[in-house]
Amino acid sequence: MANDLLSQFRGSQPKVLDGPSRTVYEAFRASHERQYRLKVRPALRAWERINYSYLHRIVEDGIYGTEIGLIFSFAVILIKGRNLTPIAEAIDRETCEFIQQFDASRWPEPSDPKTPFVETIDIHVQTKVEASDELLARIAAAQRLPKPQ
Repeated sequence: MANDLLSQFRGSQPKVLDGPSRTVYEAFRASHERQYRLKVRPALRAWERINYSYLHRIVEDGIYGTEIGLIFSFAVILIKGRNLTPIAEAIDRETCEFIQQFDASRWPEPSDPKTPFVETIDIHVQTKVEASDELLARIAAAQRLPKPQ
């Protein structure tokens, strides 16, 4: 633009933001106070806020920390990833504010292999019995495998 009146305020090089946003990915956030709703943030669908009072069961794959099933009165939420035990514990205490799925377009991948990391969040609303049965079968099969290093 030849007659750019704002060029004097822009500096010599235009500032271009590229890559993921500058925030750090958090798989979940725990509070010191009891929460009334759990915010569930999948990557490719609408986010939901679900009352903890509807949560009936928390199913996890024990020492593996790779799957959590949240069984609500009207839905089953399946969470897969790694190092998920702190998330299950925060949900159990009703101090978990949110769970969010990793999205490479928003954040750089965490470099610490021990940090909680949510790969997928699947919400099953109308097929909760089938989703629950499938989760329990997968966890039972996984518990027969040797513990990952």
